[in-house]
Amino acid sequence: MKKHSLRIQSYRHTRWYRVLRWLAHVLWYSAMAVVALVAIAYTAARLLLPAVTDKKAELEAFLLRQSGYTVRIEKLEGYWDGLHPGLSMRGVSVYAADGARPAVRLAELRISLQMLPLLIGRPQIHSAVLTRPSLTLERLVDGRFRVSGFAPVEQTDVAQNEAFVAWLFRQGQLAIEDGELQWFDRREPDRSLRLTHVNLQLRNSGGDHRLGAAAEFPQGLCNDCSLVADVSGNPFLGQLFNGEIYLRGRDVNVERMPRVIREQLPETLRGTFSVELWNAWKDSRPVSVEGELAVNNLRLPLAGLRAPLSVKHASTRVRWEDESSGFRLVLTDLTLALHGAPWSAGELQFVRREHETSLRVGRIELADVTAFVAGLRLDEKADGLPYEESAA
Repeated sequence: MKKHSLRIQSYRHTRWYRVLRWLAHVLWYSAMAVVALVAIAYTAARLLLPAVTDKKAELEAFLLRQSGYTVRIEKLEGYWDGLHPGLSMRGVSVYAADGARPAVRLAELRISLQMLPLLIGRPQIHSAVLTRPSLTLERLVDGRFRVSGFAPVEQTDVAQNEAFVAWLFRQGQLAIEDGELQWFDRREPDRSLRLTHVNLQLRNSGGDHRLGAAAEFPQGLCNDCSLVADVSGNPFLGQLFNGEIYLRGRDVNVERMPRVIREQLPETLRGTFSVELWNAWKDSRPVSVEGELAVNNLRLPLAGLRAPLSVKHASTRVRWEDESSGFRLVLTDLTLALHGAPWSAGELQFVRREHETSLRVGRIELADVTAFVAGLRLDEKADGLPYEESAA
């Protein structure tokens, strides 16, 4: 039993690590265009405040010399964000290398600077707001990412990019309002993805960071999806972090996810999930999870089974707590449909410690459970029961 526990724990930590690395990887490349736009406004504010109204042509020429890309600004003006001097650029278009079409567009970019750092020659962003940005993000066949119209991000740029991320997380506030993102994968060219009403808010205060994100996904992929993270430490830079993460998603369909996400999941995983979970983290490890979870038509690959585990329906309130030598899982208001019609199991408690494993269930529909177990295809080489191998 101890051998199984250690193996399960190692698998669980490896899976969390892979998911976190993937999220950091994709979010980083997705943020590259946003970072570039913030840098444009930051440079303009530093060089041109306060006399900016008549400097639009000079700013466009400067940005062309520095970046090699043509930038067009319909209107440029200064403003005050309380006591913070600011710059507003309306109708911003950044053109691709061929100059024929804009690779990035946004209705307005507003940026204000903190007054005291500005006075001592170290400008820092007080707030930056991007209104209705629109861009296309691609993954190339070789696995590199790029914003359409720009060169791919190379691995040799990682150190410089991480330094820029660290700088970004030292600034005050960053917001994206009503954005649009088109995703295109050269490894899966027949399944593009378009996100609309993308909203993001990032607030930084020293080592504390609060991130909120929401978007409207295509029908059948995810409804009412949002994320809020309130942490100290920066996981995007490989730092240990503590804090809370809130995750919500309705009718999340695994099969409709883009390939770049499915590649991080078990190959035969299927199902439609609805989740609303609060997670507490310490030293980059989850220590508690609480909320609501429902799944339909689940197919989950498990060690000890020759075929994926199949469940028609399950819904519950979940509470999971990490303990020094294991974990405790409590499911309340548990409704199951393993093989037949749905039935109420009441409360389920599963406790796993170094020298103890216990399972208690309020009620069992014997006919449904019997039919479900009869349908399992056990692996003859399995050295433990299926539930022991999969509990994590």
